[in-house]
Amino acid sequence: MKQDRPIVLFWRGTFSQWYNSEFTLGGFKFKWAEQWMMYKKAEKFGDTETMKRILHAKSPKECKQLGRQVHDFISAEWDKVSRDVVYEGNIAKFSQNVALKKQLLATGDAVLAEASPHDKKWGIGLLASDPHAQDPSKWLGTNWLGEVLMRVRTELRNRQESAANERHKKTDRRK
Repeated sequence: MKQDRPIVLFWRGTFSQWYNSEFTLGGFKFKWAEQWMMYKKAEKFGDTETMKRILHAKSPKECKQLGRQVHDFISAEWDKVSRDVVYEGNIAKFSQNVALKKQLLATGDAVLAEASPHDKKWGIGLLASDPHAQDPSKWLGTNWLGEVLMRVRTELRNRQESAANERHKKTDRRK
């Protein structure tokens, strides 16, 4: 059954965890949201050596590879916190990069979906060109990244509206 809301399918580009978009979080500078995610994965399991290596990684692919080497990793434990970790990283990514924030907010209320044929957890398990990609009931994956980005979009929109309301209040007080 097709969605009433439009669907924005992505795999690479602005909304990707691998998109080059520097941000600072927790006192460290990250080049990609993937780097933040893998850094926090290593931190969660107390793997300080891998944390250091991730901070010095040269690509998001290297970050992902290092993330697969985290010592004492327990998938079920990571699954409990990973969406919040990705949310925190993407709040920083989009709030610290104005052009990226504008692109995210420009999606309106569309459903965001990572059209990765290889990822059934963070993506929909389908390419954007697959006819089933426009029908969430036919997705093969859970689309965690899309869900996180929609939460980020809502939070950034709320912050923007709060800031606008504050400016309006200050203007009213001056009259």
